[in-house]
Amino acid sequence: MPVQRADRDARPAGDALQGRAGALLPEHRVGLGEQPLPVAQRVGARSAAGGAFTPDGRLISRYGDGAISHIDCHDIAACADTLLTGPARPGETFVLTGPEALTDAQLADRVGAALGHPVGRVTLTPDDFATALAGQGAPIGFAHDLADLLRGAANGSLAEVTTAVPELLGRPARTVDDFLRDNLPALRKLADGRAA
Repeated sequence: MPVQRADRDARPAGDALQGRAGALLPEHRVGLGEQPLPVAQRVGARSAAGGAFTPDGRLISRYGDGAISHIDCHDIAACADTLLTGPARPGETFVLTGPEALTDAQLADRVGAALGHPVGRVTLTPDDFATALAGQGAPIGFAHDLADLLRGAANGSLAEVTTAVPELLGRPARTVDDFLRDNLPALRKLADGRAA
């Protein structure tokens, strides 16, 4: 995505979300799983609208078997700072990603290792996610746009790993393990159901 235009019209031609208002990336990408349950059982108030865990502490899996190159928000902010305060770079494009692409199963293993116990997963299909999100008051168009994004992710659209972060920052991109370590107290609260 060009740095100077980060809006809906800056998507590559042919993108399923091109020109559709309200299409955003999920704010936090955390894994899904294998236990199909009725939507009402799978989705709690803490989990449907972008939350990571079900009320019983399982990770919500939304990406099927697709790997995701999770990026730490600190790296996004640092790259933005570098690009906004450094010399102009007209016409350059930077695809920011984390240093590795992980499936939901791999992510659940990493979260479990950080917490010190296995973490289960529960599958939420893109259509079920859209239904749950709309049921919590999100505009139906936004919910469908997000379902389209999740379907693309399940097919590998977010698996690319680039070198943009280390090139811009002069250091390696932060890993999922870095994020989990630095946010362990909050992660424990979420996994234990003590935080909304």
